Amino acid sequence: MIMTGALAEFFHLVRAPFEAGTPFLMHHPAGVGLILVALVAALCIGALMWRFSQRHARNRARAWQDACTHLPQGYVQWREGQDHFSQAVLDALMLATPVKTFSDLQELVHAEDAAQFQGMVTQCTCGPQKAWVRFLTRHGYHYFDVSAACMPHAKGAQMRLYLVDQDAIKRPLVALEEKAANCESQSKLMTQILESLPLPLWVFEKESHNIAYCNQAYCDTLEMPKQQILESSTHLVNQDGGDDFWKKSSGMHYLNVRGQRRCYELKRVPLEADKSFLAFAFDRSAEDSLERKLKRHLSLYREVLETLSAGVTVYGPDRKLRFFNHAYARMFGMDESWLSGEPSIGEVLDDLNRRRLLVEHTDYPAFKRREMGIISGLLSPMQELCYLPDGRTIRKITAPHPSGGIFYIFEDVSSSLELERRFNIQIDVQRSTLDNLYEGIAVFGGDLRLRFTNPSFRKLWHWTPDGDADRRHIRDLVEHVKEHLAYEGTWDLYKDKLIARVSDRVPKKRRLNRNDGTVIDFAYVPLPDGSHLLSFVDVTDSCRIAELEKASA
Repeated sequence: MIMTGALAEFFHLVRAPFEAGTPFLMHHPAGVGLILVALVAALCIGALMWRFSQRHARNRARAWQDACTHLPQGYVQWREGQDHFSQAVLDALMLATPVKTFSDLQELVHAEDAAQFQGMVTQCTCGPQKAWVRFLTRHGYHYFDVSAACMPHAKGAQMRLYLVDQDAIKRPLVALEEKAANCESQSKLMTQILESLPLPLWVFEKESHNIAYCNQAYCDTLEMPKQQILESSTHLVNQDGGDDFWKKSSGMHYLNVRGQRRCYELKRVPLEADKSFLAFAFDRSAEDSLERKLKRHLSLYREVLETLSAGVTVYGPDRKLRFFNHAYARMFGMDESWLSGEPSIGEVLDDLNRRRLLVEHTDYPAFKRREMGIISGLLSPMQELCYLPDGRTIRKITAPHPSGGIFYIFEDVSSSLELERRFNIQIDVQRSTLDNLYEGIAVFGGDLRLRFTNPSFRKLWHWTPDGDADRRHIRDLVEHVKEHLAYEGTWDLYKDKLIARVSDRVPKKRRLNRNDGTVIDFAYVPLPDGSHLLSFVDVTDSCRIAELEKASA
């Protein structure tokens, strides 16, 4: 500043004569020399002043750069063609090969932060910019606190970036932010799920029973707005009794919802160190209705089984007696009070075996194991006849129960078997009697199919049985005897009339004269079961004797 003032004063002294209009220096040789000396001196002094100012500027820039170099935060300074990286930046980036240009620095920016970094550099001419940018280091991407500013310069504006490695601070913050965002997203999702659930649920405090939350289904069930429910803490049912209310075994409660009687099952789970509860209300109306119908059907089912004369027992999958009727208890002389205690099938078999009411078995333990195994292994019904030591015959039907387990039906068929035996004996006696009769006998059923013929019939009409079960139709028999019959008119008409006469259930007797000269007395008798009995007697000899006696007389 002193040099500048002296130079200005010198120029003023030199310029003064000229401004005063003094012609002396212009025409005197000494004056011209003086002017030249003054001009040279002025140029020398100006050059000295320019050189001094340049040196001063360089010193200031070097001092500033040295000061910035030792700052804890690194910087990058660039101008077109001139890029400079502080040592702090190079140390922070921890690269094996140092960056040399600003373009090299841009290549280290994370792809997701590239647009933000480029925008910050572009907009720093309008004012300082600040952002978090991830740069690639030797240990992966690190978060840097980046500040950008545009600094004026004599040769043009220069840009400067300040970089501070804040990865140790920013990364936990980012993780917390992501976790917080994730928690918020999960919270929103959970709220949406709870609100969309079709079953009512609510959260209430353990001590005060104040409701802290309820979903939309809860509001729809009570037909009240949510705010009103929260303010008044309106519960679905009155919870008098506190914990005892929730400890009920059934947990079923009937509510009037939109004018309909609905059945709800209430459950709760503790929350927040047992300070509050999350309660659910499951709509069990359909199950309750089905259960009531099932109980009615079971009641009717038991009533029907009680009216049966056959003994019935039902065992569950656990081999316990679930049901018995009075006929079973009477049939085997069982104590009904003991049976009501649901004994196992093994205990029942032991009791029956002790009282000799089972079929005698040489290996009773093996029989018992087989009977107990049937409960889980039987796939289709089976039946057997049990001959008890007391002379009774019991038909036992064993079948799997539709709801699991097994059921037995015991029927005393002793009387039926005795009747069947007597009937079979009677049939055998009657068959033997008919087989030894002189008359030919044929019996046709209500369907006019052959049921029985004796040897005399087969011999008389030359009839050959079609196996043991000869079930041929009466038309076949009529066709068979066609050659032995004398008839007038067409055969078909005669055959129809003959079949009609022996099936009209009107008793009758006739005499037939066969073409071979044989005379047969025929009789038709309808039987009580709808069958038809035909008897044929060969009276040829009697007729001839009668004719001879008549001729001789």
